[in-house]
Amino acid sequence: MIESMEDVIDSRIGSIAEDTGELFAFAYWLRKYDFKDKYSGDLLQNRIKSQTLLEIIMSNIWDWKQHQMVCKPGINFTFSLGNRLVMQHNNESEGLHDF
Repeated sequence: MIESMEDVIDSRIGSIAEDTGELFAFAYWLRKYDFKDKYSGDLLQNRIKSQTLLEIIMSNIWDWKQHQMVCKPGINFTFSLGNRLVMQHNNESEGLHDF
């Protein structure tokens, strides 16, 4: 039986979302190259079970001048995973850096 593209995407993102580390690594690269904020929301909405995690992911945008992930204006909280991933959600954090 041939799977629909939607089913394949649901399955792959569902597998990634089972491991928070994999989810944030995937989201990092997705957000980095989604320049116009065009694809991330559609791709992740209803596939990430936690609305809070989805909002954290969507709050980050890539700043090409600073070469790091920064938060959208008006967002003020920080999320880190281990010592390598730090999502910036205020002006005092370092941002989410390449690894």
